[in-house]
Amino acid sequence: AETAEWVRQHPIRLFGYCVINPNYPDEVDDELRRCFDDFLNFVGLKLHCQLHGAQLHDEGYASALTYASEHELPVLVHGGGQDRWDDVCAHYPGANFIMAHACAWDGIDATLRELYTRVATTPNVYVDTAGSPAHRGALRALIDLAGVDKILYGSDFPMFDFAFEAGRVIGADLSPNEKRAVCSTNAQRIFKFS
Repeated sequence: AETAEWVRQHPIRLFGYCVINPNYPDEVDDELRRCFDDFLNFVGLKLHCQLHGAQLHDEGYASALTYASEHELPVLVHGGGQDRWDDVCAHYPGANFIMAHACAWDGIDATLRELYTRVATTPNVYVDTAGSPAHRGALRALIDLAGVDKILYGSDFPMFDFAFEAGRVIGADLSPNEKRAVCSTNAQRIFKFS
């Protein structure tokens, strides 16, 4: 409701995510209707698997993911390597999944390297740049691994300062076209702004 009020006050600049909690499956359909029918400018789902104590493939998310796939909505996921990304992405092909906080990767960790390598070959999965650590060269390594067309800018605002998160892209060893893709054109491709 708080997000809806901010979006209502700034309809040209702000868009919202509908947060689904899998621990309350009987409330999911009502929450989807409330966000996408009653409110304006809600453009995707946000699943915070770690906070909810569930994984992306948890049955409590099934109704929401079906809705996202049917309506071609992006799904921002705070998950991890234990989630069955390949299965979920194949089962819900109309949804575009965004793995949050990929720039927290140090460019070395083998488990995340394997996870992010699959981003390049999975049509409906992307990563975002938000993350509190700022490992030197991590964004360049991520682009080289997953492909520039699979990277979306993420600020994690208001938790982190815009200057810090924007600086991660501005100061990176990227071409102007790569910066434009990360900060603009990739999002324009997968989000449906009304």
